Amino acid sequence: MPLVAILPVLLSLLFLCALASPGIAALDRFARFLTPLERFAYGAVLGIVAGTLALVPAATLLGFSPPVVLGVGVASVGVATLLVFAPGRLRRGRRRGGGPPVALGQRLRDLAGRLDPWATALVALLAVRWALLWSSALTIRPDGLWAGHEYLWSDWPTHLGIVTRFAFGGNFPPEHLLYAGLPLSYHYLSDLTPAAFVVLGMDVLAVLPFHSFLLSILAALGLYAFARRLSGVRSIATLAVILFVFGAGLGWIATVARIDSTHDLAGTLVDAPWDA
Repeated sequence: MPLVAILPVLLSLLFLCALASPGIAALDRFARFLTPLERFAYGAVLGIVAGTLALVPAATLLGFSPPVVLGVGVASVGVATLLVFAPGRLRRGRRRGGGPPVALGQRLRDLAGRLDPWATALVALLAVRWALLWSSALTIRPDGLWAGHEYLWSDWPTHLGIVTRFAFGGNFPPEHLLYAGLPLSYHYLSDLTPAAFVVLGMDVLAVLPFHSFLLSILAALGLYAFARRLSGVRSIATLAVILFVFGAGLGWIATVARIDSTHDLAGTLVDAPWDA
C-alpha cells in the first residue's frame, strides 16, 4: 500500500485514540472502583461518543474541515491531560496507607501481569478474523460495488449516504437527507465519526469497515470486562465472549462443515467470510 494511502488511515486512528482519551482518563480519575480493563473499554467508547458529539457544534460554527476535526482531537487530548494531571489527581492515585503515587510504567507492568493469556489470545484471534471480515465488507469488482452480506445491502447505502453528506455536503446542523428542512433524527454519530475519517483523507468506502473493525475490538473487550465483573472468573468471562460471538445463530456449523470437507481452515474462512 503506498504511503499516501497509509497516512490518512494512521491519522484517522490517531484521531480516534484522541477522542477516546478523555473517556479513559475520566473513568481513571472518577471511577477507580472499575478495573483497568473496564476503564479502558468503557472509557474509550465514552470518549469517542463525547468527542464525536462535540464535532456537531464545532462543524456548525466553523465548518466540517480538517482543521476543525484535528482541533477537536487536540482538544480531546487536552481534556484528558487535565483529567490526569489536574490538582487532586495524585491524592487519588496514592496507595492505601499514604505511600507514593504509582508510576505509570509500573501500572502498565502490573496490568500486563494481570492479563489473561486465554482471553488475550481469543481477542487477538477475533481481531484477525474481523480484519478479514470487515476488509471484505465493501469491494470494488469489474461489474461495480459489492457488499459482503445482504444486511449490508439494505443498511449501508443509508450509512454511506449520511457519511458522504457530512463529509462533502456541509450538513450542519444535520438535516434530513430525503426531506428538505427536516432535522436528521437518526442516531447519526456512528456515521459522523467515519465522516471525520473522510475529511482526514480516507477513502469513503474504507471508513465504515475501518470504524466497524475498531469498535468490534472495543466491544469484545467491553464484553469480557463485563462478564468478568459478573462472574469474577477469567475462564467464565472468556467463555462468555465465545458464546456471545458464536451464539447468535447456528450458521457457524456450516462453516465448520466446509472446513471439514475442504481441510483448508484459512482458505475457508477467507472465502466469502460473510456467507454464514
